[in-house]
Amino acid sequence: MKLSSITFMLVFVVIAMAFGMYTQHGMLYNSRLQVDQAAIEIIQLETSNSMLESRLDRAIRDNQEAGRIILELALRKDKLPAENGVSYMKEKEN
Repeated sequence: MKLSSITFMLVFVVIAMAFGMYTQHGMLYNSRLQVDQAAIEIIQLETSNSMLESRLDRAIRDNQEAGRIILELALRKDKLPAENGVSYMKEKEN
C-alpha cells in the first residue's frame, strides 16, 4: 500500500473515533439534563403521575441509571406508591 492511503485511513479512523467520543459525551450530557429537569419538577411537586411516567419512560429508554434516579426521587416524594415504582422499574427493564 502507498503511504498516502495508509495516512488517509489513519486520519479517517482518528476522526471517526473523535466523532464517536463527541456524540457519546453529548448523549450523556443530555441524559444528565433530563435527570436534572425531572428532579427539579419532582422536588417542586409540579409533575403529575402521567407526566412522571412519561419522563420515566424516556429516561429508562435513554439511560437506565437516569430512570433509577428519577424513580428514587419520585418514591421519596411520594409521587408514586413504592410497590408501583418497583414493579414499574422491573417491567421497563425487561
